[in-house]
Amino acid sequence: MALAAVVGVVGFVSGLFGIVQFGLHNFAAPDPVGSTIRVAVGLDMAGGLSNAGGGFPDVCLFNEGGEFLRLSADSGTVDDGSIGDITIDQHGNK
Repeated sequence: MALAAVVGVVGFVSGLFGIVQFGLHNFAAPDPVGSTIRVAVGLDMAGGLSNAGGGFPDVCLFNEGGEFLRLSADSGTVDDGSIGDITIDQHGNK
């Protein structure tokens, strides 16, 4: 009888973990609202580009009504021949 109780408890705990895992995988927190701008930079080479890398451009976001939302300035650098992302949070206004 004690063995049956232990098996019942183990089965219950196992089922509970299964439900928790299902919830974690299928009901994850939403990603934050934002915009990502990808910048691709040409490769420096003899007879071609030189000093192609540098600072990311400043990016301004506006809504569909033309109202200013956010600005991203001085957000880092990108090397020649590489790709970089600028992500701007859109939570709230300004």
